[in-house]
Amino acid sequence: MSYYIYHNPDVVPHITIHKSECGDCQNGKGKHKNREKGKRGVWTGEFDKKDWAIKYIQDNIMLKGYDIAFCERCNP
Repeated sequence: MSYYIYHNPDVVPHITIHKSECGDCQNGKGKHKNREKGKRGVWTGEFDKKDWAIKYIQDNIMLKGYDIAFCERCNP
């Protein structure tokens, strides 16, 4: 199992971690097939461990006021 990070600053003030097989994630491709890349958020990954995804967020993309969240559907 692997993990991906999703960030869309226009929708929610957090960065979400998903399992790769999540229907919203679909191995970092997302569920919107015909969207312009980066238009509705950005997927980052693949991470082999959830802890690695968390560390990546903390070290590289943690934005002021943003929290780390976990997908409510796949709840990694």
